[in-house]
Amino acid sequence: MDWFKQLRQALAAYYPASMDESIVGYLQGSDDPSVWRQMEVTRSRSQMLVLGNQQPTQQEWMNAGVAHRGDVKTIRINALAGWIVLLEGYVPRQRPWGKLVTIDDDALKIGFPGALRSWQRMASRG
Repeated sequence: MDWFKQLRQALAAYYPASMDESIVGYLQGSDDPSVWRQMEVTRSRSQMLVLGNQQPTQQEWMNAGVAHRGDVKTIRINALAGWIVLLEGYVPRQRPWGKLVTIDDDALKIGFPGALRSWQRMASRG
């Protein structure tokens, strides 16, 4: 099973079947993978995104601390070749966050399974 299918299952409440199933999440910033790679390499930080296939509300952007940016991008799975989403954060009754990281063996075998377990645990708490 691919990682995105597993993520959608773990966070099913944030990925309703009635919405576009190709949407991974939303970010405020660049949707250019070369910018994400530059962030990862030169700044040692990853591009973050709000997970789910429904656009975040203004309140959710405010909760995330990025409402002032106003440059919302929809990130679909086909834009993530060479990338995977790992856990960045989750606050109960708020949208889960992920970070985009270059996909490698550690991300697939350690990072993502750990993130998946955390998302499942946190989602079950509400």
